[in-house]
Formats: sequence, structure tokens, C-alpha cells
Amino acid sequence: MIKKFLLASTLFLSVSLFACGQEHQKSENWLTGFNQAEKTTVLLNNDEGVLPLKNLEGRKIACIDLGFSHHIVLDSMLNKYSKADHFNGNMYHSDHDFKGLVDELKFYNTVILSLSDVSVFDEDVMSFILEMQQKKTAIVALFGDGKSLTKLNSITAP
Repeated sequence: MIKKFLLASTLFLSVSLFACGQEHQKSENWLTGFNQAEKTTVLLNNDEGVLPLKNLEGRKIACIDLGFSHHIVLDSMLNKYSKADHFNGNMYHSDHDFKGLVDELKFYNTVILSLSDVSVFDEDVMSFILEMQQKKTAIVALFGDGKSLTKLNSITAP
């Protein structure tokens, strides 16, 4: 009876410790990725102090996905601080000048444009960003290879 108890206890502990080891490795991988993202995050063009956003109660915020594949995570993080409505900019891209999206954004005073390092090579997207920075408080969030920042030389928004 004691042998069976010891065997069962050993088996239970082995399985439990193995599962804990997997969780630890998963958490360690997440932390490594988070630290890497922190090291490679850069804030440019914030001379006017737009970021961090202040007076959130007076802001009507739109988050526009212009090709960033993980936009759902960004939207979720934004909504923890203030209500931000999501727009899929790719749906409006077919008309080449984003007129439908510009019309949808008429009641928003702050737009956060999330784009990938690939979408900055699209002239229509760049024209839309330039238009938004003239009409609204615009924030450009570029995700991916930092070499693509050279495509944003004409952008003055943070």
C-alpha cells in the first residue's frame, strides 16, 4: 500500500513539476520578447508633447489598421486607457484615396495609424497619413524593421 502511494505521489509530482516547467519557459520567452520590444521602441517627432496623450475625456480616438497584423493587441491595449474605435484601413484602400475612411473619421480628433514596415511603401497609404496629420492629431505607430523609417521622412506626426 505504501509503495502504491509513493508511486502515485511521485507520478503526480513529476507531472506537476513538468507542467510548471513549461509555464516557466513560456513566461520566460514572453519576458524576453517584451524586453526586446522595449529596447527597440523609439519615439520620434514628439516636440509638441502629443505623447503621452492627455485630456483623454476630451478625445475621440480612432485606431486605424493600415497593414499591422497584430492590430487587435494594439486596440486592446489602447482601450485599457481610453475608448478607441477600430477601423480597418485596408477596406478603404481599394478606392486609392481613402475617401470613405476620411468621411468616417470626421467626428474623431485623434487618429492612431498602425502600419507595418511593408505598408510604408504604398503611396496611397503615405498620402492618407499626410492628410491625417494635417486634419487631426495623428500618431503613427510603425511596427517592423526600423529601416522603413526612412520612408516616413515627410511625416511630422509622432
